[in-house]
Amino acid sequence: MSPSTLEGATSPSVTSVLAASRKRAEALETRDGSLLRTLLAEELRYTHATGITHDREGYLAFVRDRQQFRRVSLAVACTFEDMDTVVVRGQLSQTIQRHGESQRIDVQSLATEIWVRRDGWRFAVFQSTRLPG
Repeated sequence: MSPSTLEGATSPSVTSVLAASRKRAEALETRDGSLLRTLLAEELRYTHATGITHDREGYLAFVRDRQQFRRVSLAVACTFEDMDTVVVRGQLSQTIQRHGESQRIDVQSLATEIWVRRDGWRFAVFQSTRLPG
């Protein structure tokens, strides 16, 4: 895999993946489960900073039933590309609210997303590590 930073030109694949990543953030913020489902790979493994891991259906249920995403923003630091896989790394900033609660929580973490080309780009793996503070 060859790394690239976003300071220079990016490939068409990376551009497409970053657009899909923004669509995923939008789907989370607007609670658009249909859009979110179209972006997820069948084999999705989503690991939260707490270590809890969801498969595709578990992640969709978590988003639908447990958490509201008020703001989702990924400041991309670098990408790696190899054939039909793009890895995106950066700082993730989220404002979340658990269903039924009024308190909003700001969360900062380092995140890695892996996207695979399967009839378009699909979100396949996520791992985050919460930043101190």
